[in-house]
Amino acid sequence: MYTIHKKGVSMNQHDLEARCDRLLALSKGLAREITLWSAPDALLHFDERQKYLDAISQALRGTESAQVILYRALMGRSSRRTIPPDPLYFGNQNGSDSPGDASFL
Repeated sequence: MYTIHKKGVSMNQHDLEARCDRLLALSKGLAREITLWSAPDALLHFDERQKYLDAISQALRGTESAQVILYRALMGRSSRRTIPPDPLYFGNQNGSDSPGDASFL
């Protein structure tokens, strides 16, 4: 089983699967919200409703993108494929370990 340690916090494959499940539940909730507020008899004015729906749609796209990323990571781990560490979080080619140091790009 793969385990990631970062500043006293460990995350394993079970945790990634649980995160995928939570993202799926969140996506379903956001999709339901879009369905409920799409009706013309909603309580908001048209322009308010459109702005709200745009924001919820953007959040839905974000959660679905996050799901895809985590599912791909899980598939890579289950196939025993080697996944290189993220240089932005685990050090980079310049030897810096500070998060967000993208000077090597």
